[in-house]
Amino acid sequence: MCSIVSIVVKKCGKQLSRTAFFWVADFYYFYLKSMRGAKKIGLLLFIGFCICCSAGAQTTQSRPQLMNLDQLFAALQKKFGVVCSYDKDLVKDVPVYADTLENNLGSLLEKLSQHSAFVFDHPDKKNIIVRPKVANANFQLSGQLTDSKTNEPLYSTIIYSRKSNFSLSSSENGSFYKIINYHTDDTVIISSVGYETMRIPLEDFAVNGFKTIKLKNTIVEMNEVYVTAYLTKGIEYDAMDNSITIRSRKSGVLPGQADGDVLKALDALPGISSPDSKAGNLNVRGSTPDQTLIVFDNIPLYHKGHFFGTISPFNSNVVDNIKVQRGTMSANRGGRTGGIIEISTAGSVTNKTNVTLSASMLDANVYAHVPLIKNKLSFLVSARQSYPYSWQLPAIKPISDFIFQHTEISGALKNNPEGIDKLDYLYSDANAKILYNINAKHKASLSGLLMRNSMVAGFRDYKTLIHKNSDLGLLNWGVNGSVVSDWTKNFSTNVSVTNSIYDQTFKSNSTSASSVNVSSSLYQNIVQDFRSFLETEWRATKRYALKSGYEGRYHRSTYLRQTDDTANTSFQENFVREGTIHTLFANLIATPTNRFILNAGARLNYFTLSKKTSVEPRVSVGYKVSEHLRLKSAAGYQQQFICQVSGISIEGIGGIENLLWILADDKNIPVVNSYQGTFGGIFEKKSWLFDVEAYYKKTDHISSTSTTQPSSDKPFIYGKIETVGADMLLRKQWKNTDAWISYTISKAMMQFDSISKDPFYSLYDQTHIVDIACSHKIKQWKFTLAWKYRTGFAALPGIRTKMMAGANSAPGGNNQPPPPPPGGGPPPPPGQGPPPPPPGSGSDRFPAYHSLDASIQYGFPKTEKNWKGSIGLSLLNCYNQKNITDSSPIMNNGINNLSNRYMTGFMPNVVVKFTL
Repeated sequence: MCSIVSIVVKKCGKQLSRTAFFWVADFYYFYLKSMRGAKKIGLLLFIGFCICCSAGAQTTQSRPQLMNLDQLFAALQKKFGVVCSYDKDLVKDVPVYADTLENNLGSLLEKLSQHSAFVFDHPDKKNIIVRPKVANANFQLSGQLTDSKTNEPLYSTIIYSRKSNFSLSSSENGSFYKIINYHTDDTVIISSVGYETMRIPLEDFAVNGFKTIKLKNTIVEMNEVYVTAYLTKGIEYDAMDNSITIRSRKSGVLPGQADGDVLKALDALPGISSPDSKAGNLNVRGSTPDQTLIVFDNIPLYHKGHFFGTISPFNSNVVDNIKVQRGTMSANRGGRTGGIIEISTAGSVTNKTNVTLSASMLDANVYAHVPLIKNKLSFLVSARQSYPYSWQLPAIKPISDFIFQHTEISGALKNNPEGIDKLDYLYSDANAKILYNINAKHKASLSGLLMRNSMVAGFRDYKTLIHKNSDLGLLNWGVNGSVVSDWTKNFSTNVSVTNSIYDQTFKSNSTSASSVNVSSSLYQNIVQDFRSFLETEWRATKRYALKSGYEGRYHRSTYLRQTDDTANTSFQENFVREGTIHTLFANLIATPTNRFILNAGARLNYFTLSKKTSVEPRVSVGYKVSEHLRLKSAAGYQQQFICQVSGISIEGIGGIENLLWILADDKNIPVVNSYQGTFGGIFEKKSWLFDVEAYYKKTDHISSTSTTQPSSDKPFIYGKIETVGADMLLRKQWKNTDAWISYTISKAMMQFDSISKDPFYSLYDQTHIVDIACSHKIKQWKFTLAWKYRTGFAALPGIRTKMMAGANSAPGGNNQPPPPPPGGGPPPPPGQGPPPPPPGSGSDRFPAYHSLDASIQYGFPKTEKNWKGSIGLSLLNCYNQKNITDSSPIMNNGINNLSNRYMTGFMPNVVVKFTL
């Protein structure tokens, strides 16, 4: 019987054919039918054993047979009649495929040159000279690393071996390549924080050549934890913490974002909007902009953005990833009650110089990432500079019209341009970073950030002969040093130290024709933020991990205001606060089953100013109902110790508002706190995705100034915001096209007893927010289009004015005329202050906001080269819709009248970029 099996196996080669299989099955069916009992069973077992042995033999035969290079060269000499000159000692232990020997000598040498560590010179028909590509090295190691779940390439992953004594890291596309010394029984070790360490015999690389290696996450075993194209490619949703990550180097062009403005790109995400079209004024589910924490390489930022918040303060070319949490944060993050936006630059040492030059109608910038020591040390630097304001390029003019409307600047430009002595606005930012691979287990980085804004204005009034000069400067810088260590397979640490300074200073003075000082004023707001952070991560099993650590935050805030005039009246107020928040945190991440995710933890805070201890619990839960549907829920309590206070603002340059930062002392300014919860689900099937999430948020102890008693023992009033709403997203993908519709319905109500006894709509409440967008790629072209609709703001002129310029302390707030803004003269006569809100204005709103944004980008050259370029055109508010942001009081014939202020109109921008 065995002989029959052997004949069939040999006849069928490496695999039994379907015909032979059924022939054997029929034969044994009739043969067994004639047998009985134990003999039948014994024969069945014997036949099975024979088949298994034959299959095992086939498997062994099907594996590629290895031979040493010197054996291959000997076979090559015999087959082609050539003479090979080579170092026998160098090649004798290097394995290669046995079936590499082809019939064509030329193609054989080309293949060997590509996949081995040697170069083959063939000067004539009879001789071949074999030389190593790298002196004394004899093996080419190469492959690519990807995430086992997302298939995304993994860069900055360490690949090393102790016997061969080499170490390298994967590139940005996950690939690695190195010429090494081959050692029998050597093992390649692949290590990356957050992934299982892999050990692969070096012989496997000899057998398979270039290997694609999939690394498994050390914590999560659940399938499809990530949604890798939430809106479009490069925008991911992570079910572990309900976060959204934009991988800027992989994501497509978002509507109206040819220049890649970092913060404006977030406006495309459900639940995040820029109510007044400013990039820095992000409203995350009803939170005020200061309630959202923005960090850049772990450096906290207090600067909203360039040009009074209209332009992101970051060079888009330097940004790698943007991670956003719109609600409850993980326990290892804190300090704000809204959300968190974490912006990070390159995280791995590069072995290839990367230089990017770009210019737009707003600014010009340069970015470079340069290797200093291969696989060990690299340096990153970027810089951006705006053009002189006098150029008034098409992109900057609509921004200027928006910012300066109804100010002294717009009035002078319109009515008295010859009276302007000087007017200029400039912004710049720079970033530098050093990346250092200490060894295979430890990585260090040092990052710095510098941002500057400056504005100077000089006016002459020919009637009064008064000359006024104003100077506004803003500086925000920070530095962060961090060390990430993967001590063992299951234990890692992250140590970080950060220091940042925010300094905004405004000076103005007025002089007469005889150069006599008429008046002067000074405003200054300084925030110092020093943080130390230690986080440990212990992966108990593949399904359970514990993050714990300590965070210390030292804050010092200063607000100084001084005014003097010819009447010898002077005023000065100075708020100085400094304190430290000591925080211990712990966070458990668990996936007890493939369907269930638990992310739960708490923060224990001690605030030195109040000498109080508080606890912030957080929990996030996810459950996979089916292959396509996942439910999600989160809840938590969050506190904010430093915030922007309404009513304290620099009004010097014609009413440009800049809310100032002040540290809570739990007396005059209480600690802001927020309770919030979310519940929803995400459905994904083939090219469709539907995400819905309802939320509730209550934020208490929001502070505003009392303008009637700014220097009293209790100069502030307090209120709250209560928000309820839901975010929805429907996305459809085709081969080269992404289309989505996002919709938010919400209601945000404020309550300040000193302004109104009844709740009123928040300043930026918008009941309905709709975005309809699509992106399409065809060859080298990328097209995007988006239409945005927002419910108009509540038209509460009296309340809006009080919230922006300070609130009266009397209940109701409408019976007393407000005093002047900071730096102004005596209170206006009765009836000439801001008019009270008309009856029923609480339900009245400004007209709805809507706009159409588009962008086009063309990449070149067509063929792959060592450089690439692109040219892009973005068009914001294509049909130049006049969208009202608020109404401000304008003096006309001695009476204050309300006049509407409009957001940015039609704004074109052209961006040219080259990457070398």
